[in-house]
Amino acid sequence: MAFSCISTRSDVSVDEGKLNNMLQELKKRQFQNGTIGNFRTTALVTQALFIHDSYKTDFDLDSAIKFLTDHLSGRNSRLDSYYALPVLNRRSLLNVTSGHCRKESDASESTMKFEWLL
Repeated sequence: MAFSCISTRSDVSVDEGKLNNMLQELKKRQFQNGTIGNFRTTALVTQALFIHDSYKTDFDLDSAIKFLTDHLSGRNSRLDSYYALPVLNRRSLLNVTSGHCRKESDASESTMKFEWLL
């Protein structure tokens, strides 16, 4: 996921071929039931695939999401929810952490407004 994040920055040069090979390798590891190893690995890999829209080919997104939701409907930890909730919103943790704020002037006072890019 970090490599995908770095590749989206305009000031950094990334070998797109290597990135695509890495994403393809992750997709090959998906089992028929949608998992990629275990629950957290499935959630993290799916998040990584969202960054470059790589989930659209050679990846069974519906099975991965079904696996995650089935697991969350049973006993789970807060950490499991932390990893899965971005996926259920078709986002990654990188989207969740990319909040921007801007200063708006008001006649009575200056306030800060946060715009969350979700």
